[in-house]
Amino acid sequence: MPELQGEEARRILPGRTMLQTGDWIVPRSAGQVYNRKPPLINWATAASIQLTGRMDEWSARLPSALAMLALALGVLFATRRWLGQGAAFLAACICLTNIGFLEKGRLAEIESIYIACFGLALVSWLGAWWADRRWLAWISAGLFLGVGFLAKGPPHVWYFYALIVGVLAAEGRLKELIRPAHGVGVLAFLLPWVPWALENARRNPQGDSQKVWADQITHRIGFSEFDWSNWLLQIPQSLVNFLPWLLLLPLLWSPAITSQWPQLGRRGSWMRGLRAGLVVGFLVIALLPSSRPRFMLPLNVAAALLVAQFFALLSTDRQARLLRLMTRGFIGIGLLAILAGFG
Repeated sequence: MPELQGEEARRILPGRTMLQTGDWIVPRSAGQVYNRKPPLINWATAASIQLTGRMDEWSARLPSALAMLALALGVLFATRRWLGQGAAFLAACICLTNIGFLEKGRLAEIESIYIACFGLALVSWLGAWWADRRWLAWISAGLFLGVGFLAKGPPHVWYFYALIVGVLAAEGRLKELIRPAHGVGVLAFLLPWVPWALENARRNPQGDSQKVWADQITHRIGFSEFDWSNWLLQIPQSLVNFLPWLLLLPLLWSPAITSQWPQLGRRGSWMRGLRAGLVVGFLVIALLPSSRPRFMLPLNVAAALLVAQFFALLSTDRQARLLRLMTRGFIGIGLLAILAGFG
């Protein structure tokens, strides 16, 4: 596979080994146990290779493309009732066309499946909660979050609760977190990954599964890879991943929109709660000493929902003006990138 990029080989080789050995529990690469990441991406690439009958970059990357498509469809269908048809369609388009998702959706990497699992958990909860189907909201979200845990680990759980707590606080319903429906949702979250984790720990010949996973988590919140220049660029680089729609992100603080919240009732409360959750969730991870811009990519889903909803509340004339401004701005950014490349 000569066209593989970055860490794609680390995601594909364990999957190929699984096909060769029949061991789908303990990931291995070059004969060595590779337990640094959960195995969902390995399972997905192995399944794709098996189904297509081809071992090439196209087959390896197919799960990533399908995951992003599933996310866009989930956003479209799960949010129509509270966003409206037009805003739901725009949110789905934003998910398909922001730079961060375009980059990850074309690679055999963890992030695409991870982002899709988080996004589907978020929109399934929001869609069911809007319809006052509490049990469905928590159980569906828990299952998607659990599958996401098999892809990368815990950051998406923090993002989910930052956003959901924002919504519940805005509605004055924080007590829902101590009700039985939420407890069942937590059990649903454990269901996809705990059986694998227990079996992996039992069968791992090195006996270090728990230590490796714990080290991965503490590594990211510690100072082992701290660099001032990278840390200072964390937020700007994360925001760049939302281009070209970043140019509409200031709408989230536009008085023309926020002044409408009291008249929007529950929808206005949700917008206020989601915006607060987005800011808090983003800053907590972005300011960690050893964080990386890709860690914040799942929040592009929440940003897409908010930008679409805020944009839909503008007058037709102002929408047209903003789109023209965004087009000019993106052309300008493209020209600067070309000039920088020649320089």
